[in-house]
Amino acid sequence: MSQKTLKSVSIVIQGLSKLGSVNNMMIPARGRKGHWVYSGNYRKAKNDVEAYLDEHYAHLQNYLADHPEFYYTTVEYIAWDNWLTKNSNYQKLRKKDVGNFIKNAEDVIFTFLGVDDSSIIESNIMKGNLKQGESVALQCVVNLYEMDTKALDRAGRDIRQDLNKSVS
Repeated sequence: MSQKTLKSVSIVIQGLSKLGSVNNMMIPARGRKGHWVYSGNYRKAKNDVEAYLDEHYAHLQNYLADHPEFYYTTVEYIAWDNWLTKNSNYQKLRKKDVGNFIKNAEDVIFTFLGVDDSSIIESNIMKGNLKQGESVALQCVVNLYEMDTKALDRAGRDIRQDLNKSVS
């Protein structure tokens, strides 16, 4: 795989009403056992991110759309919120999970930038603690790389050879 970044983009989404613990984005469908539908929370969070991108980053719409035929991306998220709480003279993390929120935002961000989120080969999520007066935010850094198809063929051949050795 190539390590030369073709394009890189950083987006910071601020003013989010809720960043963590959005674990109720999928709810059971009425009358259809085992089926799930997106909840109003999912649609609201998605609409909030779409509106923010349109308003503050319109110049970046389809910024990564002119990618090569074979490409991959890496993404890094920093969720800025008040993660720490004081309890009995020691600090501990608040019970907030940003995974579902980031999955939701990722769909919107990657569609907005003009690339498929299935191209992600590495994704990192970090939690950043806010200082007094700062607002909740989600920072997203996307790097686009061109895939070296010859290296991919060699890697695939090596994996197949290793599999054949372990089977025999």
